[in-house]
Amino acid sequence: MVRRNWLVTFGAALVLMTAALIQGCGLKADPAPRRIQSLSPATEIRLQQAGGGIFIQWRIPGQSLPV
Repeated sequence: MVRRNWLVTFGAALVLMTAALIQGCGLKADPAPRRIQSLSPATEIRLQQAGGGIFIQWRIPGQSLPV
């Protein structure tokens, strides 16, 4: 009987500690606005037909085309 009471007490304490830990997780702060990232348009667009497909290549500003 004593062992059973110990297990019930231990189980209840474990459940309460788990609930306290779960409630304590996370950042409590005001929501931040979304960051809008503007992209530069692609340049030097190339199309090449090969067999039954089409290959498209373009240049991202600041990078070069593959050779």
